[in-house]
Amino acid sequence: MSGLNIYIFFITYLLDLSRANEVVGCGGFLKSHVPIDFSKVEVRLVTKQGIIKDKTTAAPNNGYYFVPLYDKGEMFVELAPPPGWSFEPKEVAINIDGVNDFCSQGKDINFVFQGFGITGKVESLGDSNNGPKGVTVHLQSKDENRTTITNDEGSFFFTPVYPGVYKVSIYHPKWKIFKKSVDVQVEESNAELQKDSLIVQGYEVTGKVTSDGEPVKGVTVIILLSEEKKKPVLVDGCIKEAIGKYQGNNSTLCHAITDDNGVYRFGVVPNGRYFVTAHFEKQNIHYQPQKIEFAVNNGDAVLEQQFEIIGFSIPGRVYKSKDKPVPNAKIYINGQTVATTDKNGIYKLEKLKAGTYKIKVEAEDLIFDEKIFRLNPSHQELPDILPSAFKVCGMVTSGQSQTVSFMHVGTLKRTQAQSSTQDGGFCQFLAPGKYDVKVVVGQDETQKGLQFFPLKHTIEVVSDEITDLIFSQLKATVFGKVKCLQSENCQGLSVVMKSDNADDLIAKVQGGSFKFEDIFPGTYKISLSPNRFCWETSEHVMNINSATVDVSFTQTGYIVNFLFSHDAKVRYQLKGETKSSGIAVTKGRSSVCLPKPGEYKFTVESCHSYSPSSFTYTTDEEVNEIALNAEKHTQTLCIAAETNFGDVRVAVKVGADQTAKTLKYKDGCYKLELMLEPGQTAAVEPHSDFLFFTPGTLSVQGKDDCSDSGMKFSAAKGKVFRGKVVPALEGVVITVETPQFDPLVVETDAEGFYKFQPLDNKKEYKISAAKESYVLMGPDENGNFAAHKLAEVHVEVVDSADNTPLTVRIKKLNSHSERG
Repeated sequence: MSGLNIYIFFITYLLDLSRANEVVGCGGFLKSHVPIDFSKVEVRLVTKQGIIKDKTTAAPNNGYYFVPLYDKGEMFVELAPPPGWSFEPKEVAINIDGVNDFCSQGKDINFVFQGFGITGKVESLGDSNNGPKGVTVHLQSKDENRTTITNDEGSFFFTPVYPGVYKVSIYHPKWKIFKKSVDVQVEESNAELQKDSLIVQGYEVTGKVTSDGEPVKGVTVIILLSEEKKKPVLVDGCIKEAIGKYQGNNSTLCHAITDDNGVYRFGVVPNGRYFVTAHFEKQNIHYQPQKIEFAVNNGDAVLEQQFEIIGFSIPGRVYKSKDKPVPNAKIYINGQTVATTDKNGIYKLEKLKAGTYKIKVEAEDLIFDEKIFRLNPSHQELPDILPSAFKVCGMVTSGQSQTVSFMHVGTLKRTQAQSSTQDGGFCQFLAPGKYDVKVVVGQDETQKGLQFFPLKHTIEVVSDEITDLIFSQLKATVFGKVKCLQSENCQGLSVVMKSDNADDLIAKVQGGSFKFEDIFPGTYKISLSPNRFCWETSEHVMNINSATVDVSFTQTGYIVNFLFSHDAKVRYQLKGETKSSGIAVTKGRSSVCLPKPGEYKFTVESCHSYSPSSFTYTTDEEVNEIALNAEKHTQTLCIAAETNFGDVRVAVKVGADQTAKTLKYKDGCYKLELMLEPGQTAAVEPHSDFLFFTPGTLSVQGKDDCSDSGMKFSAAKGKVFRGKVVPALEGVVITVETPQFDPLVVETDAEGFYKFQPLDNKKEYKISAAKESYVLMGPDENGNFAAHKLAEVHVEVVDSADNTPLTVRIKKLNSHSERG
């Protein structure tokens, strides 16, 4: 029995059964213009409340369906076709009363197939099972554009769709798309997109870092994989560079930095399991928790759990001044010792909570004011802490305690300290500034002759302790040695001791030694005079506070002083040696130290002309100053040319002297250097067989220093008139004429040749030749003229009486020699 016979039998049976039991049914046909399998369509009878009362499937070949009815009331007959299939109408409303409705009357309720569908799924990168909701999907063909939104599983469909070629693309205002579009062809069935056709790369992950409920800016948050993946994870919208000293691993993906609101943000993170951890590069921040695990599943991930800073560390520095750290200083917070500075003056406060702190520093020989800071994790470091006062100490050599006064210069503020009866020592803490320090001596003691030296010390407290203030009646002896390269150099030297509180003292050097006696304690400057030698140390600053003091001077060479009118370079060489040295001598006074005794040759290298340009100097000469004045100075000018035309000759006339120079081409010009005295004038005239120069001549004025006048001439290829007269004829006048200029004239030489200097090639010229009794034709392309001699008739007039020649005006006749 065929399938059609079975369905006919079944329908007949149902009709008979309904009549027998008075059961009403709804039936009809699904119709289509193309062959489809109707059995894939489910027909439902649904109440207004959405309750399915009954359902069936249509016959596969002709689309017939029948749904039995057991209740009355308002209902809907609706279809549930495969995804993408479209029917009209989508549903039919009926009010079943057993008499007037379509079903009770046995009328067909038909549905017409409208077209197929395009179905697909937007996937997440690396996860094809489910996709993101809310992605906009565009369907585009040459005839239409449609849009839909993905459902909870990332799926979408377009229906009805007729056969043809379509482009399906996706868009989301926030998420980054990995695969944006795909082309689809619909033929005689639904078109279902293959996997990996449309892919969203990843989703935004955000979280927050706080401290006591306050947002923390500048915290680095690192995202890492919680699970191993075979393929690289394509994250984006974050920082992928290395994080300072942070030691990452293969699971580290990238990092983000919290903003003003304490929020960190990873823009594009694919589906998967991850965790984040917080990191502060410059501080030891203690976070809770250490990490936050989470999963990205087809959408943005907002991490509810926050990183909370439960304590933070912050470094600071204790300095005397910018470059002087204070080591081993104790740091107190609220009276408790919490840290000690290292050798660089650096300390660290550990596990702090955001709040206000009173910080006190204690260090030997220094006083610090208490500082109040409001600290939170966003602070990179504490401000430097500097002393408010420095320890100033000294000694008074006296058997009794003495009063030492410190007066702040410029103010009336005065403090005092008492010296010890045991060793005479005294100390006082002073704020930075300038002070006059002296021992206070009573009137009675002054009358008894008690006086301390010096009368006062003027000191400046800047960034260090002062420990060498001495007030004493002690008299010291200063011993010294002078070591010279040659012993005779030391003869006649004197040593000078200078002090702000006493007259200068002078001692003679004898046998390489000197001595000063009965010297009061204090600071002295010791130097040699006269001093025409070089020394390792030319001046010693000595603080004399003991009974004996040693000082020495060691000669390193011989000073030569230069007094030059202009800057120059001087090279010098010791006689007998091959190595030479150089020194840049500036205008005015400068000096050089010659390392060995002997005769030196000096050579001046400069753009100036000195007389002499070289000279000798011997180190045992009494006068060690050499003065030179420059007599002439180099004046540089240039003949500009676009290309190298070969050498150019220049005639230079200075007064009655005339010289010729040949110039080479370099860097766009022919450079000419003239050595001239100030005010001296040089006439410069360039020459060339084929170049035209503008101007033809130039007057150059000497200056009192070297100077570069730049481009003064320009050279270009000129127009040259040259040739000969054929046959060779001497004395032919060749004339070159151009408008608005005087004509140029030359005569041919004995061999008939002529030549003009190069002329301006931009002008038009006319050339002609002339000589009495000759006709000259030309010139030809080579500049040559052809000469033709004319015939001559000479007439003599005489007196007929005595044949005496008469003085009359005679006209000479010339004519061409012609034949025929």
